[in-house]
Amino acid sequence: MAFRIEKADPGSSYTLMGREQWFEACRYYLNGVFQYIPDLDAPVLVKRTEWEKTYPNERTPEWKKYAERFEGLARTFLMAAPLIKEYPEEEILGIKLRQYYKKQILEGCSPGESAYLLSYQDLRKMQPEGTFQHTVECAALVMGLWICEETIWNDYTQSEKDRIADFLFSFAYGDTEPHNWRLFNMLILAFLYRAGYRVDEEFMRMHARAVASFYAGDGWYRDGHAFDYYSAWAFQTYLPLWNLWYGYEKEPELAQAFQEHSRKLMESYPWFFDRDGGVKMWGRSNIYRNAATSCLAAHFFLRETNLDPGWARRICSGALLQFITRDDVFCEGVPSLGFYGQFMPMVQEYSCAESPFWISKAMLCLALPADHPFWTAKENEGGWERLNGVNTLFLDGPGMALSAHPENGASQLRTGKIMREAGDLGGLMGYGRLCFCADHPWEAFGEKGPESQLYVPDSREYGNFILYAGHEGDVLYRRMYFAFRGSMKNSNCIDLADLATDYGILRVDRIRRQTPLTLGGWSIAGKDLRIEERTKGQARALILTCGKESVAMTVFHGFSELLIEEREGTSPLGGQSFLPYGKHTGPEYTLISLSQFRKDGKPWREEELFPVEEIRMEGDMGPVTITLADGRCVHVDYEGIEGRLTL
Repeated sequence: MAFRIEKADPGSSYTLMGREQWFEACRYYLNGVFQYIPDLDAPVLVKRTEWEKTYPNERTPEWKKYAERFEGLARTFLMAAPLIKEYPEEEILGIKLRQYYKKQILEGCSPGESAYLLSYQDLRKMQPEGTFQHTVECAALVMGLWICEETIWNDYTQSEKDRIADFLFSFAYGDTEPHNWRLFNMLILAFLYRAGYRVDEEFMRMHARAVASFYAGDGWYRDGHAFDYYSAWAFQTYLPLWNLWYGYEKEPELAQAFQEHSRKLMESYPWFFDRDGGVKMWGRSNIYRNAATSCLAAHFFLRETNLDPGWARRICSGALLQFITRDDVFCEGVPSLGFYGQFMPMVQEYSCAESPFWISKAMLCLALPADHPFWTAKENEGGWERLNGVNTLFLDGPGMALSAHPENGASQLRTGKIMREAGDLGGLMGYGRLCFCADHPWEAFGEKGPESQLYVPDSREYGNFILYAGHEGDVLYRRMYFAFRGSMKNSNCIDLADLATDYGILRVDRIRRQTPLTLGGWSIAGKDLRIEERTKGQARALILTCGKESVAMTVFHGFSELLIEEREGTSPLGGQSFLPYGKHTGPEYTLISLSQFRKDGKPWREEELFPVEEIRMEGDMGPVTITLADGRCVHVDYEGIEGRLTL
């Protein structure tokens, strides 16, 4: 049975979740874990449900088998740490948390013990080159040790602390990756410095300067070549802690820069969540789910903040409830390898059965004291309460447009600056969509051609290279290349121009090479499907409804057919789903469509399905002017796009 709120928090009228309810959520997760831990000597290894894609498997090197145990220990410890701090005698299924984690951490860092996890030097003997998952887990470990400093860390003897410190130092100074991994080294060293150990300040500065150089603007850091939630649950979660433990004292200029980057992010990041706090399935590592909110809590460890704490708690609690209250999220008592139920198309090979417990990062808010405004402020809906119509934010740094739709409470994300290899189907599914939203998470690729929120040519070449071209007024401009392999000259592409409407996104796109293709709208999952077709002049609309949820797709120009594809097993919600899509086979180059959804059970009005009153085109490759029913006049002109394309 999924998590249920037994007693509502009086200051949280939207989610009913206050600090005590968050502690109850920690207990709920840990009960699922500790059913697999019979005694103090047993490691944190939950029941596996998959063996082919996730590690350890037949391809896994010997050293990485230790990494699975470390993931289980460090990530669940981050869940347990707030409980251990607040309730030192807390027990889960008869095992005292404080006693269990104190023992497992010490023995994990102690050569000769059966629970020993291997130091960096030990691992290097087994693998002469490369990096180790242990480095990642050390960062989670020190976060947990900091949270329950009084109840575990300070309870170790000095010699025991030194033993743990030696283990941590080995990874802090070890090889790392030139992206978000540098933060793990920084955080380990910052914890050790705070604990009274000497650290190499120049080495720390080198990592911090490198991380600062990843900053792209608008609060976002580029992680490798991508923008995704790693900016939020890595950069913007670890850096405030680094500032608190080390930066403010030792590197004030860098700390000030990191603080300002967090403040800049908070101007837009709350809008990445639906009105009720819903999280999008976007990018990679989506098994971490509501860890996307961890940077909201981390922001409050900075000296200067600019985030409404009541809105922050509303988002964090709503995102937590999005998952923890669903039975299908849990497989054998622990979070599944999926967004909801198990869904392997979105899972990366660097994950194991314990990896989903990076959701523990969301529990960082429990490190804030009970009298902090995050907990005492009245829960509110922030900017949503002041919206009068659709609001769109354009973020040039990461190349994104983010629109808030008060009519259906949705936040819709359109991304540019995307580069994936043509054969990276998982990356194309998670990054390359035309739009992302929480209510309709992306589907795995099927076998028939049409795909949700994607143009797909009949050649089945997927868009793997998206360039950002900024915006003019409310119109976002991008370009998508299909099966791009290094040359724009010979690659088929489509110019994208779109703007937000009350319930969705209106597209005025232009193909560069005449080819048959399809465009998928939002798919809808369910069994009792109701289908409705409507027309107005030359425009046609398809409405698909299951219960109170409904998706609609309208085509205005350039599409010869409007069809439905029935799908099985491609939805992260499981079971059947249905995809409306438009098919282009004619001579037109300009394709105009509208994809939208609602969840209030109300019928679609004609002006919602057909908001376009007039289309004026200067030839099929020229500018397009659209008059909307709400009185807006939208001008789409691709002239000059070449000089604005950025990655």
